[in-house]
Amino acid sequence: MANFSVAARTLIHLGAELITSDEVAINELVKNAFDAESKRVRINVFIPIFAFVNR
Repeated sequence: MANFSVAARTLIHLGAELITSDEVAINELVKNAFDAESKRVRINVFIPIFAFVNR
C-alpha cells in the first residue's frame, strides 16, 4: 500500500477553490483511491487537544 502525506500549505495552494471543507477533502481522497483501484483506504485524522488551566 502506498503512503503519502501532504502539507496543509500544498492543499491550500492546489485546491483552495475546489476543496471547500474537511468533509469534501476526505471525500475527494476516497474517490481518488477508488479511481486508482486501491483495495483499501486508510485516512488518519489527527485532532489536536488543548487544555487551558486558569488559576
